[in-house]
Amino acid sequence: MVSIALNPFLGSDDMPPEGVVLTAVLPGGCQLACPYCIVAMRGERRFASPVAPECLAALSEELHRQGALAAAAVVGDEPLQAHAWPYAEALLGAAARCGVPTGLITNGFELADFVPDLRTLAPTRILVSLDGVGARQDQLRRMPGAFARIDHGVRRVVAEPDMRRRLAIASILMPGNVRDVAQVLDYAAEVGVGRVFLSPLMVFPMEGPCRIHPKVLSEGERDVAALCRHAAESGIELCLSDELVALDAAWGGSLVDDKICAPAGKPRLVRVDANGHIATYEQIRTGTGYTLELPSNPALVGTVASQIVQLTDQETQIAI
Repeated sequence: MVSIALNPFLGSDDMPPEGVVLTAVLPGGCQLACPYCIVAMRGERRFASPVAPECLAALSEELHRQGALAAAAVVGDEPLQAHAWPYAEALLGAAARCGVPTGLITNGFELADFVPDLRTLAPTRILVSLDGVGARQDQLRRMPGAFARIDHGVRRVVAEPDMRRRLAIASILMPGNVRDVAQVLDYAAEVGVGRVFLSPLMVFPMEGPCRIHPKVLSEGERDVAALCRHAAESGIELCLSDELVALDAAWGGSLVDDKICAPAGKPRLVRVDANGHIATYEQIRTGTGYTLELPSNPALVGTVASQIVQLTDQETQIAI
């Protein structure tokens, strides 16, 4: 749901940042074809957008001007493509100039080619999505040779100490893939990536709230406990996503509870998709759709920013 956007910004007290976390799904699609892609399931994929990169930058700057911007992250589709990068660069560059934390999640397919660009966006956090190692990753992502390209990019990043500190791996817990995730943990340890974020496979029905896949929900506590032990043995910090709390996983094991990286309070988060639709955290969680749109004219963004501030402030007053 929103874990990849929030986890990198959580403080030691597990509180979300003070203010609005601005997340974006960019136009341009993705080179891979993952059957469990959230962007595809939510119907957010667009290869062209009525919204210009300058509009995303303007939204960051306007939220900051109103004293509300806490962080910004690119959470989809695939930002490391020549036609998508101007959007990512505009959003993250503007947010970085505002002095707030920034993050970007990538499939890693073209990571090696974008190392110079990402270097200039320091201290943006970089999360590489990886659900298997070797041929298994290629099978899951439906792209022969994908893992070899991802591995090349990851090794280029970790070769630079500053970029290594900014790099983490994001993986999805799916039915029957505990071994795959364990191999991802081993891979992270081998290449020198110290942190892995683990999210459950999500189901986004056409109507109604999003939910954790039923089999993952029923078997997840056992599987995650095993993965927590495996991570500890491998020297990896394994962080479990906030979906496990927000969507009522109700797992009781202390080993699991201690690893869940969830906000102690309700976050003020918005998600701008490639069409310019803006959904809040509560709208994403409950599946109620969006109520705001980003204007195609940057000069008109101020009004929408004010509406975002008001709406997210109202949502924090509602009990989860």
